[in-house]
Amino acid sequence: MDSNEFGEFIKAIRDKILSRPAMAEKTGLHVNTIKGYEQDGRLPDVDYLAQLAIETGYSFADLLNKRLLAGKLGKVAEDQHLMVMEKRECYKFSVSTVSTTFKLPLLGSDSYLLVDNRLLPADIELKQLALHKEDDPLQYVVVNCSDKNIQDGLTFVVDYGIGPVTRAIQFGIAGAVILVSDSKKIPPLTVQEAQRDQINVVGKVICRITYS
Repeated sequence: MDSNEFGEFIKAIRDKILSRPAMAEKTGLHVNTIKGYEQDGRLPDVDYLAQLAIETGYSFADLLNKRLLAGKLGKVAEDQHLMVMEKRECYKFSVSTVSTTFKLPLLGSDSYLLVDNRLLPADIELKQLALHKEDDPLQYVVVNCSDKNIQDGLTFVVDYGIGPVTRAIQFGIAGAVILVSDSKKIPPLTVQEAQRDQINVVGKVICRITYS
């Protein structure tokens, strides 16, 4: 997708919801500026894309990714896995005023840690949950060990030969999976489709808990 195609794309999204003058009023931009975005190959800034997402309900992350790929750094952004993820998943947590502790197993050991029930999801069986220790000695992630179906944009504990680690999942081209660490010191790892069976998925990360 080049800049002209991106312009046609955002025009089609806007046209379904509101007119160009109405969008100009919402954004404080001149109608000719928006026309330039949509017809003249001029790429919009982030603020305009944010307003477009708000007005139309379209995914801001997808707009931002397409805008990035249509620009001069599109190839670099794709090669460096700079795409933005916006996939979210919600769980219900206990709102009980009664604090009860549960023993959750610590992955890779015979140890358990006590966790307040109010920190744990209320809609997942506790026997499916475990803790995984992060690099920070006081931080752990809660893992749903029954959910091993990796999904784009979500975070899992996986083992690809170096022991269990926490990684965000991105789906690449041709069936590749990109494993992304929270640490900028650890580069993303791309696993091609033919090697995907080498990824042992321990479970989906539900939340993080920090002990003090």
